[in-house]
Amino acid sequence: MLRDINREISIPGIEAYPLSHGELKLTLELPELIFTEINDLAEHTGRTLASVFRNSLALFKIAADAEKMHHRLVVLDADGEIVETLSLPREQRK
Repeated sequence: MLRDINREISIPGIEAYPLSHGELKLTLELPELIFTEINDLAEHTGRTLASVFRNSLALFKIAADAEKMHHRLVVLDADGEIVETLSLPREQRK
């Protein structure tokens, strides 16, 4: 539904407004704790909030594509040992 960038879009908790240069401005409702964590991550990495969201979406897509192929997205240490495995939460779309 958010693919139509020529009109305003409203989904519970998310609003999207078209900008003049073919992009959307998103307004999200987030719990304060989540916003604080995202803001801390942005500050810690020297990135903007928008950059954190874009990179998070890219990482989520990689994980979702891997999951479709029955693969896992993992973090390895210098010796090639698995340190962390990224598992996507199972949610029902409303």
